[in-house]
Amino acid sequence: MTIPACTPTISADHPVGSRTAQVTVTVVVTCHDEVYDRQAALRLAAISFTQETTTALGASYTLVVQATTALLGVAVTNVKRGTLTLSIEVGGMWVYQWSPARLEALAKRIAGVPKQAALALLQSLEGVQSASIHLAGSEKTTLPTDPNRIIISVASARTG
Repeated sequence: MTIPACTPTISADHPVGSRTAQVTVTVVVTCHDEVYDRQAALRLAAISFTQETTTALGASYTLVVQATTALLGVAVTNVKRGTLTLSIEVGGMWVYQWSPARLEALAKRIAGVPKQAALALLQSLEGVQSASIHLAGSEKTTLPTDPNRIIISVASARTG
């Protein structure tokens, strides 16, 4: 909490040093302070972050944990207009969402491909952190040519 800037103005109905039976002294203290709604500012920053990140990443990414906010600092940028600049840090966890159509297209793309080439392809895709391929039969080295026989499992993002 900051202490507001205050300026006293003192006036009297008689000048200093004059003789009078009664004097009235008036003291007016004018204070200026900047105020804002902290919670509203943090909420606005989180909303803006979510909207801008959604636009930048595209529809394939989803925010999986509510955005976190922290007020880092406040500065008066224009005293006459009462303008403040708030420095707010916002963070969140976004994960790539695989649609059924995208998984089906991927199965068609790797059908009949050697295991190592399919693995390299999977690991190069946007949204893939790691990939593994399990083939039935110990000597199998190529994926089935029928994409309907390929099962792609997507692991959920860990949020804690």
